[in-house]
Amino acid sequence: MPILGILLLSWLGIGLVYWLYQLYAVVCSIRATPRLRDIDLPEPRTWPTVSAILTARNEAGTTEPGTAPDGRRLT
Repeated sequence: MPILGILLLSWLGIGLVYWLYQLYAVVCSIRATPRLRDIDLPEPRTWPTVSAILTARNEAGTTEPGTAPDGRRLT
């Protein structure tokens, strides 16, 4: 086998080992990450206020203001 073939196979082997290690590291990381459904947290006394800002360009005539859960009109 010529030297070029040996070098090519060694580089391919090194690359294969590297990517197999990366795959192993990702799988270990995913398994070690805690799942939110497995964490038992008490319900908060009050939920935080959530705001959504939507960008609208040249849509002032077609976009309606939102309403709050208590019925207030938002502008």
